[in-house]
Amino acid sequence: MRYIFLLAFFLILSSELYGYSTAFAVQPKPAPTTPLKAMEIEGNVSVSSKSVKDQLKDLAEQVKLDKDVIVYIISYSRNAYPKEAKRRANLIKNYLVKKLQVESDRIITVDGGSRETRKIDVYLVPAEADEPKENSTVNTNEIQNYQAIRKKQKWRVKQPPHPTNQWT
Repeated sequence: MRYIFLLAFFLILSSELYGYSTAFAVQPKPAPTTPLKAMEIEGNVSVSSKSVKDQLKDLAEQVKLDKDVIVYIISYSRNAYPKEAKRRANLIKNYLVKKLQVESDRIITVDGGSRETRKIDVYLVPAEADEPKENSTVNTNEIQNYQAIRKKQKWRVKQPPHPTNQWT
């Protein structure tokens, strides 16, 4: 019995000194290194719809339970509306912060660029993990072409003079 105790003591001591792994040593759980996609809103689904709000409520519960998680909201706009992505991402962030009481410093919004259709990806990212990457599908030259066409269309519309501006 005394020899077993000495053997166990020697194994524990040697594992601490030389970094050996023993059956007695508790191994730490490895941290996840990839972000987890928590939800996806595709197409013309309204951010204020009941299904989206239910998903956001579940997401807020997960975030409140795990204090090391950061929420990334990557929003993609349609070709002709480049500012739409940031606006929709901020709508989701404001809902999480104001209605569901998630800390605002744990939510990061990202303008993902342009795609053929609107899309929002929401990721839960552990503290040690890499941040998720956006993947826009539309070339920036195409976006500039769409914007130029829209500007030309706005200049073509001629309004008649307002009747109150004329001298009587």
